Amino acid sequence: MTTTPPPWPGDPLPERELELAAADRAVDALCRTRPEGGLLVYSGAAGIGKTSVLARVRARAAERCTVRTTRADPGTTAIPFHTARALFAPDLADTDGLAALLGPHRALAGPALGLTTPGDEPADPQGVQDALVALTARAARRHRARPLVLVLDDAHWADGESLGWLAALGPRLARLPLLLVVAHRPTEHAAEESRPHLDALGTAARLRVTLRALSPEAAAGLTRRALGTGADDALGRALWDATGGSPYELAELLARLREHPLDPGADQATAVRELAATVRGHRLADRLG
Repeated sequence: MTTTPPPWPGDPLPERELELAAADRAVDALCRTRPEGGLLVYSGAAGIGKTSVLARVRARAAERCTVRTTRADPGTTAIPFHTARALFAPDLADTDGLAALLGPHRALAGPALGLTTPGDEPADPQGVQDALVALTARAARRHRARPLVLVLDDAHWADGESLGWLAALGPRLARLPLLLVVAHRPTEHAAEESRPHLDALGTAARLRVTLRALSPEAAAGLTRRALGTGADDALGRALWDATGGSPYELAELLARLREHPLDPGADQATAVRELAATVRGHRLADRLG
């Protein structure tokens, strides 16, 4: 008897309930009559599910909040304040409210955000950072009706100037109607000058959590959800062995198995290992591309 596989991916995210519950509490605190901001930091290796967690946090927050999101890229690491500009792009495009947003810090914040031409003399880095912190506070207060949530993925690739701004903002967030949500790989993946900023964000965070690999039980549950209840625990275990519990690789393998099911008489462990090798090969080719 065959079982029709259900839609994939499934819901909820397995073994991420505590992390998502913490985000729900942070959004609740932000939306109170007297809003309380905060900082959530999710870290972990590539493929561990940081982006999936952030996507769920964004979706939940968007029901009640104004969400600004960006994903840092290794191609822009050397561009000062690129990440800051990306996070504030919608506000910077609001020409009617831009003067009020910049306030008395136009001379310092304007060049950093690409709005005005830099002066002849180099700007004081601390002054620019302070100006951006003040601008962020004004932006947060403008969005009181739908509180502001800033979401940054792959922060280990963000430019150092933007990370310095966020690190300076971190200790002030509890007093602002603003929630900052950050995800990054272990700090050794960041540029050396950015590592202290990532550490400072972790120190200031209301929640700092390192996402772990999925358990064999979670892998078996995802396997049944993706392939149908007829998929046995042995196949789930073989998939877990092949991926080490990496949610990304597990999802890739399950997507392949939905398209090309294993032959009934095949050695599951061997077939899954061979399939995992092709998935990793494609991922490497994509990264090189």
